[in-house]
Amino acid sequence: MHARLEEPSGDNAWECNSLTISDLNFNAVCEFIKSLLHCQIDEQPKDITKIKQQQLQALPHQLDLLLRAKIQIQMQDKSTATLEKPAKSRALNEKRKQILAQFRQNNNIDKQTAADNDLQLEYYVNLLN
Repeated sequence: MHARLEEPSGDNAWECNSLTISDLNFNAVCEFIKSLLHCQIDEQPKDITKIKQQQLQALPHQLDLLLRAKIQIQMQDKSTATLEKPAKSRALNEKRKQILAQFRQNNNIDKQTAADNDLQLEYYVNLLN
């Protein structure tokens, strides 16, 4: 199949949902695609952010996610030249690793409240600047 176009056999899992058009009728294909575009979805998509917030995560994991999000925002900055992006990415990733190591070394979770944890996470995220 990689060398020439073949009809899906259905033997492989990824071929089970293949659509085969034997007689090419351009108008019928266009009408089919239009009908798919106008279909309404009955089930509303779940709000993933609410699901993620409900899950309890370890503080180092939360910090890692926050740092990665901040790095992603910084990498999307259009003022950075394309040639500089790999070096900037490596530098930010190394800084993230250092911050996580420092956090794990200095962290004392047992005696802190949720508010203290949030402030501590915010402090470490701001170290990335």
